[in-house]
Amino acid sequence: MPKFACQCITWGPANNSENKELIFREVKQAGFAGLEMGARNLRPEFVDFYKEMLDKYELELAALHCGGEFTSDAAIEKNYASLQEAITIAKAMGLDKLFFSGFPNGWPDFKRDDESEFRYEAKVLERFGKECLDNGITLCYHNHHWEFLKDKMGLNIIFDVNPDYLKLVPDVGWVTRGGDDPVEFVKKYADRIVALHFKEFTAQGDFTELGTGIVNFPGVYELYKDDPDIWIVAEQDQSKTTPLESATANCRYLKTLAGI
Repeated sequence: MPKFACQCITWGPANNSENKELIFREVKQAGFAGLEMGARNLRPEFVDFYKEMLDKYELELAALHCGGEFTSDAAIEKNYASLQEAITIAKAMGLDKLFFSGFPNGWPDFKRDDESEFRYEAKVLERFGKECLDNGITLCYHNHHWEFLKDKMGLNIIFDVNPDYLKLVPDVGWVTRGGDDPVEFVKKYADRIVALHFKEFTAQGDFTELGTGIVNFPGVYELYKDDPDIWIVAEQDQSKTTPLESATANCRYLKTLAGI
């Protein structure tokens, strides 16, 4: 059976920045075995505190998530140091995986179909992926839906990166929003997949709890149900109730899939 983790994005920027123990406590209370944290909310000098919280609440750190806007030489020069800091934190935490999300120029505008932006990002991923590998860390690309525009132009460019330097943590919710079948997608890229993000959408495109929207999670889960090493991470960007209520519902759904 896979391991289940929760992405801390559900608790919002303020809690991720200033109230981390609340997140650890509620992730445990929701029933998860682990959590995924945004590297931008962490600092190398507080690594001992993060380890203390993991021990206190008996949680594993599934991965760190990093990223940024890397769509020009100037953006790379400005933002690349944050990626290197993520390696420092990951090594100190004993992690072997970093998840990466790229953002378009002008985020949060969701339109992204400029080939040059993806080529800049691919250049960063090649460089950063090699740095990660040299440090014993696997870099994993986290997709959104814009990679599927223009007949998967962005996806094709990103996956030209040397597979030794770049693996995949597919967000099956965004795959669905991009118009692809998530089951067929994970089958096609199975050799690059090291973890999974389960994100749910309503038919109107709103974030919601797992199992209450349009994404075919049972079909994807069936492919990984016997893999004890893979993390399935519930990621809900926004909650309409409370983060704890949403996280609890998401964990309950995953355990239902697993028959527990």
